[in-house]
Amino acid sequence: MPRSPGVQVSPQGEFGKFGDVLARTKAQLETVANTIDQAEVRTRQIERKLKDVEVLPGLEPEPEAEEQPAANILRLPRDEPGGT
Repeated sequence: MPRSPGVQVSPQGEFGKFGDVLARTKAQLETVANTIDQAEVRTRQIERKLKDVEVLPGLEPEPEAEEQPAANILRLPRDEPGGT
């Protein structure tokens, strides 16, 4: 393969650099996976502890509030009839 003057390309060197980038990427992905695993463990621990939490008298949620769709909970302003 003819070379352009002043340009030196080492396929082995480029593959070596590419391998290094892949190795670093793999290590970062493993770190992310471990972090997600830790978050899942913490979530399960929190859920177990919340099972033991009691609702204080007078603080029970209203049954109808639990069944409302999210748009009703947000209390979006409504246009009044005849308004601008």
